[in-house]
Amino acid sequence: MVKIHHVDQLLPQWRQLEGVIRTGHPVATTNREVDAEDYFAGFVESLDDIENNYLRETGDNRIHFVIVCASKGCPDLSPRIYNAETLDERLDEAARKYLSQPKGMVIEKDTGVVLLSMIFNWFGSDFGDTPAEVLKAFSRYLPDEQAEFLRENSQKVIVRYIDYDWSLNGD
Repeated sequence: MVKIHHVDQLLPQWRQLEGVIRTGHPVATTNREVDAEDYFAGFVESLDDIENNYLRETGDNRIHFVIVCASKGCPDLSPRIYNAETLDERLDEAARKYLSQPKGMVIEKDTGVVLLSMIFNWFGSDFGDTPAEVLKAFSRYLPDEQAEFLRENSQKVIVRYIDYDWSLNGD
């Protein structure tokens, strides 16, 4: 298995998969057709393998804001291709967008409850070991007022998870 240390290294291989991920149909590449088995980094892998064995292994938890499964609960699929030159900016943008949507996070200040996407439950260890660490990990992508509330109350808030909407995002 190829060890990839930063998400920038994934882009050439990821572009080969873009058509499959976006459309679910095989796409032609310069050297072969990419089908549902997904050609990646010289290996044939499933999308689940790519996520867990490559993308998550980079240690960049923002990847969860751009990996999409086409369900309504997922972050929105970007209409633009990711490239190395603007990747950090685009990952930050995706994090801000998802966390600003009710499917990503809702802060109920009056009750002290923070509702988070199930993504933070399923992949919580990518963001931190405790709910307070998870909240701190993404507070930099929030508007100042929300970030300040979480900084001041991260030990006191009650974290709950939003029911994940698995219905197709095109419905």
